[in-house]
Amino acid sequence: MEKLLTLIIPTYNMEKLLDRCLSSLVVKDNSLFQQVEVLVVIDGSKDRSSEIAHRYQERYPAVFRVIDKENGNYGSCVNRGLKEATGKYIKILDADDYFNTETFTQYLATIKNQDADLIITSGTNVTEQNEPMLKWRFDYEPNKIYPIESLKRVWIHEVTHRTALLREIGYAQTEGISYTDEEWVFYPMSMVKTFFTLNLDLYQYTVGREGQTMNPTVWSRSMKNEIQVSKGFFAYLATHTDLGRAKSFYQSKMETRMQGFYYRALVECSLYRNHELIDFDKWIKKNHIQWYQSANSYCTQDGKFSFVKQWRAYDYGTWGICCFKIYRWYLNIRSLKNKLIK
Repeated sequence: MEKLLTLIIPTYNMEKLLDRCLSSLVVKDNSLFQQVEVLVVIDGSKDRSSEIAHRYQERYPAVFRVIDKENGNYGSCVNRGLKEATGKYIKILDADDYFNTETFTQYLATIKNQDADLIITSGTNVTEQNEPMLKWRFDYEPNKIYPIESLKRVWIHEVTHRTALLREIGYAQTEGISYTDEEWVFYPMSMVKTFFTLNLDLYQYTVGREGQTMNPTVWSRSMKNEIQVSKGFFAYLATHTDLGRAKSFYQSKMETRMQGFYYRALVECSLYRNHELIDFDKWIKKNHIQWYQSANSYCTQDGKFSFVKQWRAYDYGTWGICCFKIYRWYLNIRSLKNKLIK
């Protein structure tokens, strides 16, 4: 019997937070609960993650299923889950995150009557102690179906895909490396025709966790993975020149991605001298000049510093590093001034 929704939960050494994740999926409405398929994909974990997941499988065998496999990183978990999914819709839930259970019930009741290619929901950044921090919302009127032309940007945790569409395009996520999550909201979009907006605070995204992939120290060590994923995106855009109705989405998505990438590398992680970063930037200049030129316009949020342009100045020389030091000095002075005013 086809389920309404398949949830893929990639899991690696997540014994501390996995129970919080899985318990959030147990809704009181049994008729809705039975329409959910939860695939907990244990990616070669060395802790008690598999044991925790199996407890849920034993208690709710019609809903939870544990897939134990050798370590292959995030993409391998997504691919395995997609291969075995039976749900009409499919969504990824990371093991260190969770759903608002009450909202999840409303979400299931609503998507029962939907047939859009994509469903977009909202969420909140939370701490490990479940304390809410920042709510994130989409910029669309809720409870409406929109054509793909209206979609400008979207995050992996906002989306639910129609499973059949992913299979029609032969979707497969890159395996063996980290930071492949954005492929989930990139490659399928050329085939999406409609999306439905649902104004529900569903996804609870944990921030500040030690060892999290977006931690600047962790990210700096694995930046080459981000570069590999970006090169895949560039190759896709180069070979798919007719993106049809999704053209504006890809333009906006790639612009947002590259600005975020450079900001993290240069402003947050201070990787001015990193040879992998410099080589990547030169590769973009050689192969995708329009994106290279576009990056010169990237500014910090206060609009005071064109960080990519200054970094590139005089062939990535000392001038750029001096500009970054001056900008940081300016931020420190501004911060001190604000404190004195208060």
